[in-house]
Parts: sequence; structure tokens; C-alpha cells
Amino acid sequence: MSESYGRTGWFGVGAAILITAFLGYQATKLKFEYDMLSLEPKGMPSVKLYHELLDGFDMSPDYAMARMGSGR
Repeated sequence: MSESYGRTGWFGVGAAILITAFLGYQATKLKFEYDMLSLEPKGMPSVKLYHELLDGFDMSPDYAMARMGSGR
């Protein structure tokens, strides 16, 4: 079977394995940001509304956001 597959086919398989390994390694660096306010600029209307929800209704619309570090 390897004779009919040829060098080009095995190169593709090898490249796919390397890309998968690289992306798997990068996935280990993925972190979750649970504080939505840290992702938004201060003074935005959405931040003010967020605080109104916290204060007025005693509830938090929190959800997790995925982010990737800048490498610093």
C-alpha cells in the first residue's frame, strides 16, 4: 500500500500531524477571562449598564470569555 500512496501522501500526513501537535500545544496556553469588565474599556455604556444590573437587580450577567495572552 505504501508504494501506491507515494511520498506526497506521506508528506501530507506528516504535515497534518505537525499542525495538529502545534495547535494542541497552543491550546494549552488558552486562558479564560471570567471578569467581563476587564475586557472592555472604562467608561463605555455597556460597563455602566453592567454596574446598573449589579446594583439595581442584584444579579450578574457573567459568562466566561476565552482570550489568548499577548506573550508578554
